[in-house]
Amino acid sequence: MDFAACRKFLEKLRIRDRDSGHMVPFRLNPNQLKIQEAAEKLQRKNKPVWLISVKSRRVGFSSWAEGIGFCHCLAHPNANGLVLAHQASSAKELFKIPLGLARDLPFPLDPPPTQHKITFPLKSGHSYLSVATAGSSSSGRGWTLSFLHLSEAAFYPEDASFEALLPAVSYSPDTILVIESTANGMVYEGKAFYEMWQAAEQGQSEFTPIFLSWLDDPACVRDPEEARDAPIDADEKDLLKMGATIAQLAWRRWCLDSRCGGRIETFNQEYPATASLAFVSSGNPCFDSSEIRWAESTIHDPIWSGMVESDARGTLTRTDHSSGPLFIWHLPEPNHHYYIGADAARGSDSGEEGAIGDFAAAVVIDGTTGEVAARFAERWPPERFADMLDGLGRFYNRAMLNIELTGNLGLEVQRRLRDDYRYPNLYKWKGKDDRAYHTRRFSLGWETNSRTRPMAMNMFRAAIREGSLVELNDKSLLIQMKAAVMEDANRWEVIERLHDDILMAALLANAARVQYPPPILVQRFANNLDADGSQRPMPQVRDDVSESLKRHYDSVTRAAKKEAEPARLLGV
Repeated sequence: MDFAACRKFLEKLRIRDRDSGHMVPFRLNPNQLKIQEAAEKLQRKNKPVWLISVKSRRVGFSSWAEGIGFCHCLAHPNANGLVLAHQASSAKELFKIPLGLARDLPFPLDPPPTQHKITFPLKSGHSYLSVATAGSSSSGRGWTLSFLHLSEAAFYPEDASFEALLPAVSYSPDTILVIESTANGMVYEGKAFYEMWQAAEQGQSEFTPIFLSWLDDPACVRDPEEARDAPIDADEKDLLKMGATIAQLAWRRWCLDSRCGGRIETFNQEYPATASLAFVSSGNPCFDSSEIRWAESTIHDPIWSGMVESDARGTLTRTDHSSGPLFIWHLPEPNHHYYIGADAARGSDSGEEGAIGDFAAAVVIDGTTGEVAARFAERWPPERFADMLDGLGRFYNRAMLNIELTGNLGLEVQRRLRDDYRYPNLYKWKGKDDRAYHTRRFSLGWETNSRTRPMAMNMFRAAIREGSLVELNDKSLLIQMKAAVMEDANRWEVIERLHDDILMAALLANAARVQYPPPILVQRFANNLDADGSQRPMPQVRDDVSESLKRHYDSVTRAAKKEAEPARLLGV
């Protein structure tokens, strides 16, 4: 079937208009054209048309898919197509589209279509298009399908995962497989869809990802006079930067009040402007939409990748390599204070040693500027990881190393750094009163438990909101932030199939920085001086954080005065 010819054929048939309810020619809207172009591109490459889409409400993906499925079964003898919906009522509404197209054909179908099945009588073999509900006995198990449309897949019951249906469609140029849904979080019912979307976005599956925004829907506009005072908040400022018009902002305000009960999270789930915003706003994410939006705005390509190691004499060596596993965004600067969080296992509370697939991870934060300076992630054993951390820490001005100890791997890494490498600046655990034990029996490293795990997360989120973290830089860290969800009031986890090692390392680096702030940074902010000692205004990370940033460093200054002298704080 030629997709371009199919489009022209559909324009001769009629479909019910979503707003007026009148029958109108089946002409593609802007979002449907976006899907059509992706399908035609795959067809030109002689590839199967396998698409996955995160979408806004009422963008027309289902109508496009049913039209394409109808044409596919009409054009191919012995074709077998299936439309699957998450509810019976949705299945009935979806199937009205191909039933209407069948009635509009210039010739009658024999036998006539039923409410659940259309038969296409072709000379070389009949073709069929059917509809079913997720979880029903007729959901396609054991079938051989050449067309499959999974509608609102993120809402299928957990015991009726759509993944079981995918093998029914062969990966051949004549097959069509489309999966579409609004977001439904990253765990429970929405977990499988989220993971499949992530894999497609990262190029790890055969699916082409397509995001369909409400900003591309020509119906999402109202009188611009209703938003003549725009922008009134950070969200509207961001939308204007993305190309939104005042008329669209007016519609957004109306939709928030009339359809979403004034809840911005509901709007962002139902009418997302970006795919990440859709997932973050649904489910129970650790990071809210403003935190993720800030993080996305600070992502940059690294300036260098390779490895930094030290030999037995302490000589540092840098080796270039395009694929890492060490990525650097900022080289060490004189008089800057650095912090490294290190996760030698999987970053969980289980105490288990790393299994196959686990990564050793380290994140370097420049405590003086608030930027992520470097990140390491690789499947390395503890002895090699310890050697790398020694070199990396010394490279970054003898950075403070905060190692996650839970499980044998972290303990072994710290033992080697302490006893074999004599690393001079290991993090000292602080007690409940936030004071380090300055006795001969002080405790080194970070032990993750039910109290310290949420504490590290809370400190990291506070640093984002207060503006003391100013550049995240690392896309891999961002991906793990997006995948972090709250399992209950005090426990966070990263969804299965994705690791939390880089995120955990970043949390530990930030925790060390918060508890042992750089004395130069404290004094510089107290005196309102730049790094070179010159007078300067307070940094404007975001329009609404300058006051909270000042309060943050005021509190840091007060805390530092209660501690030992700056040199002792840094362990040098």
